[in-house]
Amino acid sequence: IFTQIFTRSSGVKVGIDIQPNCIHLVKFQSKTQEFLDCHTEKFQLHDKDDTPLFQKNDFKAILAQTLHNFCGNDRRPEIWCSFGALKVTIHNIDIPKIKESEIANAVFWSTKKSVEFNPQKEIFDFSILKEIVKHDQTRILTLVTLVSQDEISGLQKTFKDIGFKLTGISYPPAATHNLLRFYNVINPKEVA
Repeated sequence: IFTQIFTRSSGVKVGIDIQPNCIHLVKFQSKTQEFLDCHTEKFQLHDKDDTPLFQKNDFKAILAQTLHNFCGNDRRPEIWCSFGALKVTIHNIDIPKIKESEIANAVFWSTKKSVEFNPQKEIFDFSILKEIVKHDQTRILTLVTLVSQDEISGLQKTFKDIGFKLTGISYPPAATHNLLRFYNVINPKEVA
């Protein structure tokens, strides 16, 4: 899922993978993609209630300290966060082959017809996978992602509360997929 918040970057990208008991961080130079640093911060929370991780004050304190230590004097990196606890649903939706300008609308309404979701409470995102033939008709196969707006807002607020802005949010399978695409391991036109 992609949530873009426009900020002036310092030229550094920081990727963060938040797990229930550790935070993985990696740092790259934005223009050259040169690897700069990586770190894993293990932690254990004392409160065991059902409050979402990003709402827990002790987690916020751990995240703040970890990011401040990792980023050093750089307070405006592009931060991309992968958070495995996001409640994400993924659907393959196919639509008739139509003009590119009509695809987004067609995918939205086809998803609305096939899957129960509330556009006011969930973020809708999709990517085109490939053309397929179904019942002798050429169709466009898409990957639709739905995630709770409250969860995304909560994660954004957590980073804002500790003095950092998020550039984007993802979930582990999408982060892995994007990494493979970036390094040309997979061709997006060949993905099923």
